[in-house]
Amino acid sequence: MKKRNLTIKFYDSFEQEEMAEVQRRTNKTPKENLDEFAILQSRVFGENWHKQKMVRKITFEKVTW
Repeated sequence: MKKRNLTIKFYDSFEQEEMAEVQRRTNKTPKENLDEFAILQSRVFGENWHKQKMVRKITFEKVTW
C-alpha cells in the first residue's frame, strides 16, 4: 500500500474551507481530478463501480422552515 502524506488544516468558516478546496482543485491537472474521482467512487461502490450498471436516482425532501 502506498504511504500517504496527509495535512490537516483548520478554517474559521465554511467559506474559507470552500475557497481553499476550490484552489486545491484548480491547482490539479484534469488527470489528477479524474484519478481522485475514481478513488472516491471505488470507496463508495467497491467492485460494483466497474462491474455493474448503476441506476441513477434522485430523492429530495421539501421542508417549510
